[in-house]
Amino acid sequence: MCAIFGFKCLGPIRPSIEDIADIATASESRGKDASGLAWLTKNGEIGVAKAPIESSIYLKRENIRELFASDGIPSLLIGHARAATQGSP
Repeated sequence: MCAIFGFKCLGPIRPSIEDIADIATASESRGKDASGLAWLTKNGEIGVAKAPIESSIYLKRENIRELFASDGIPSLLIGHARAATQGSP
């Protein structure tokens, strides 16, 4: 009912925000009620962004792109697309 996706970059090459959006959009077949991302920042901290909307819409929002514009695309990211079977999105 839900999807989990992510990547770990071992070298300097990173996916684009469009690549991440494509992966997230593909995961929507498993859930469209909520989406989120968690990543490792350059400082070694964990960044989190989530919302009760579809991944394809969420990743098109300007504030998500701004998260990665300042720090760059992370080397480690995990995301989810959730189908609300219980509780709220």
